[in-house]
Amino acid sequence: KEQSEYDFVLIGLNADRESLYEIINHRVIKMIHAGWVDEVRNLLESGCCGDEKPFQGLGYRDIVKYLKGLQSLDTALELIQRDTRRFAKRQMTFFRKIDGIHWIERKITDDPDDIARRIYAMVSENPSE
Repeated sequence: KEQSEYDFVLIGLNADRESLYEIINHRVIKMIHAGWVDEVRNLLESGCCGDEKPFQGLGYRDIVKYLKGLQSLDTALELIQRDTRRFAKRQMTFFRKIDGIHWIERKITDDPDDIARRIYAMVSENPSE
């Protein structure tokens, strides 16, 4: 293995499947409430047709279908949550193959500031091997 000239610590956030799904489902709902549908509507009204590369990102395609009357918002929400869960599963499969990641378990009820403190403590205590 090639040595890095930088000191670093690899940190990953992990959650049991039930917590992860709850976190993902909650995040998608939060994004919808924060104006995601309006964002896509504004893009379409500004001349985008919905086929452009940025619309291939998770969820955008489903919101476009909703705005074009091809599916309900509830269906779009369910599909976005499902596809995001599948994407997260693929990410975890990829990251678990990497040696040296320090995993931090988390739940939806965890305070983000507490997670940040745990990461800071881990970085402070674990200089690069």
